[in-house]
Amino acid sequence: MFHFPLCFALLTLTALTCACVCTTASKHADSTAEMVAPSKQPAPSKQPDFSSPQPNKIEHAYAQNVSQAQHDPVHSASPSQPSASPQPHDTFIRLDNVKTWYDDVKDHTDTNYLVDAFRANQYDPGPDAYAFIAEIKTDSKNRESYKFYSYKDSAFIYSLTPDGEERFWPASTVKLTAAVMALMRAESFGVSVDDPVTFVELGETVNSTLRKLVRDAIIPSDNQAYNALMLITGLDRANDTYIRNTFYFPSMVLQRRYFRKAKEDDLRHSPRFTFDHNGKMIIIPEETSTHYFEHVPREANATTLVELAEILRRVMTGDMLSLTEDHLTLLRDALLEAPSCIGNGVERALPGARIYNKGGRVIGDDRLEVAYITDKNNKPKYLLALSLPYTDDVEFRTQEFAWQLIHALQIK
Repeated sequence: MFHFPLCFALLTLTALTCACVCTTASKHADSTAEMVAPSKQPAPSKQPDFSSPQPNKIEHAYAQNVSQAQHDPVHSASPSQPSASPQPHDTFIRLDNVKTWYDDVKDHTDTNYLVDAFRANQYDPGPDAYAFIAEIKTDSKNRESYKFYSYKDSAFIYSLTPDGEERFWPASTVKLTAAVMALMRAESFGVSVDDPVTFVELGETVNSTLRKLVRDAIIPSDNQAYNALMLITGLDRANDTYIRNTFYFPSMVLQRRYFRKAKEDDLRHSPRFTFDHNGKMIIIPEETSTHYFEHVPREANATTLVELAEILRRVMTGDMLSLTEDHLTLLRDALLEAPSCIGNGVERALPGARIYNKGGRVIGDDRLEVAYITDKNNKPKYLLALSLPYTDDVEFRTQEFAWQLIHALQIK
């Protein structure tokens, strides 16, 4: 947590409404709880819920891509009747082109095999279950190639409908993307992750370091750390410069503040960040966003499972990211320490596995997990992203879903 005054800390504790205690495989013993503040707001309206006038609305480049994803009916593909022995596709591919990665994945994703394999195993994950999994193969130079699978078409379904109703909330899974962008932004100013930084957040002066902000956002899933990382990057730069034109994610939008004191608090104004770099003051100037995303109402965060999986894949491989090795190590170490609610399921399928992951949940709505899984020798095996509706037994169901996904690829 930040070093806020006591009154602000109490507000933070109020916002973090509960903790999830999860059993993990090969995780550090002191990393067993995640606290995630519910991000769902009151029933959605059909208009963005902005507290200030919108004089500079623009037609954003995301709209066309998002529109197609929003209108695709969830799980629209009618699954084929299962054969006696379900057969997956047989092609491993490498992801070499940052501009075409999404089409490359979509064109090579099997949307039928998991349906058939689950049915053959008499398993049903239930309605509104979403899943994406990739089998990883490495060559003699440790370069990865992949076979991709989606449960029906769910890996590519947008998290919001055209009317702004949620299919699933990405919740804290987006915090890894926020951390990546903030590290890239800070690197452009020559800032070190251990340089002290001072800024004003919601009227309070905060003293921290970039390393602490990144680790707090990923491991305990601290909402104020996530907000700070987004503010360092800036809302327009996050969505245009990085998400759209550096990562080439066709539909992700990040714009939601995960902790606020008042309704009008948002991420649209970034304060000045002052870093002390070996006695030299380096300033990331304040700025205000001018972009509005009318196709993503209520300032929601929205994405697809395949995008959430892809940013994790890039962090773990270093592909298509202009981050230093120190930055990548910081992120990977935090992901390994982060609590996982698929640990038992993964251990059952792959004893001794290591899980690099970022989870998320909105109590009463959704439970998500995005994970890069290696064997006991740290050899890459699977890339996985899943979402289930939140129920009283969701932690057990998440474990079972993860096991079924991995098991389906092990028996093919």
